[in-house]
Amino acid sequence: MSDAIVHIPRGPEFRARPAFSVAGLSLLVNETTRSRIPQLWQRFAGLMAEVPGRVGDATFGVCNGMNHQTGEFTYYAAVETSQPQLCGEFELCEVPAAEYAVFTHEGSLAHILDTVGYIFGSWLPESGYETTGTPDFELYDGRFDPQKDCGEFEYWIPVTRTGS
Repeated sequence: MSDAIVHIPRGPEFRARPAFSVAGLSLLVNETTRSRIPQLWQRFAGLMAEVPGRVGDATFGVCNGMNHQTGEFTYYAAVETSQPQLCGEFELCEVPAAEYAVFTHEGSLAHILDTVGYIFGSWLPESGYETTGTPDFELYDGRFDPQKDCGEFEYWIPVTRTGS
């Protein structure tokens, strides 16, 4: 029997969100490259002030294009933008309007895989909902301290009722 503590997020709350665009740096994530996400964020932290047309103060970790056979997806460390055209090394990701199940992760970012595992491995299969296949994202606002990698952030997954 394991003594490991599993961190279960609060939620979900269901919220509609209009379409929006994010701009940032991306990484093709798989089992080998997953550990490079913190480095992507460190690199982006030094560049985010240069994103043209930035909207608000929140940052986003967007997961796009999940390949369920390989487990690969593109991860964006990003901010919301109003600019449809970008220059330099920034990449644009469009997030369509959707109804979302929103979970709140509390504590250390080191436990994000507990949150994701709970959402997709426990909650979703029993919920009566299914993911739409469009991007899901982490939303980091003033409740999260990036210097300590600790606090609260939200994990948004686009959902529809099963069989809808």
